[in-house]
Amino acid sequence: MNIEEFKNKFILKLQNLNINLTCPCGSKDFLVDGPFLKNIQNNPNIMSLGGPSIPYMTVICKKCGYMHDFALGPLGMLEDLKNIQQ
Repeated sequence: MNIEEFKNKFILKLQNLNINLTCPCGSKDFLVDGPFLKNIQNNPNIMSLGGPSIPYMTVICKKCGYMHDFALGPLGMLEDLKNIQQ
């Protein structure tokens, strides 16, 4: 699976869950970016790299730039994430 196929599958998952992608500004025009990793920080005063993280995708409003993140685990996409070919 390439990255575009992964993004398309992500979009289909959101559609199948009836996720309403209407931005607070009223726009329904978004782009999808990612995947990314959010590091889990045990101490907010110390920046750490590596360790536990949450893979996610970001949906970005093309009008105002509002960003909405979706964790990939609850969407059942972790195995797909492992199979992305660059």
